[in-house]
Amino acid sequence: RFVQRSGGSETRVYAPFRGGGTPDELYFSYGLRVTFSVGGRLVPVDVYMAQGRSIARNNWWIGGNAVENIDEPLLVIIENNEITDTFKMSGGVSSFEFREV
Repeated sequence: RFVQRSGGSETRVYAPFRGGGTPDELYFSYGLRVTFSVGGRLVPVDVYMAQGRSIARNNWWIGGNAVENIDEPLLVIIENNEITDTFKMSGGVSSFEFREV
């Protein structure tokens, strides 16, 4: 369900630790709204978070229509059908980092 809710494709999910493709098995997932400050405006972005297991460690996944994981993992903020900001995503086993492009 996590992949379906995230947009139905492995290009809409990302895990910084051993997260290529789609998760094999997850413990749980949930949706949340994250608010970004873009050019002085507050922009809400709906994402899904999930926790799974990879090589004896728990790992976290993020997914949603704003996630673009094709050549590099990005979070793309769209307002009124236009891209207003893009963040490169990285992180570790239990964290995500967003750096503005």
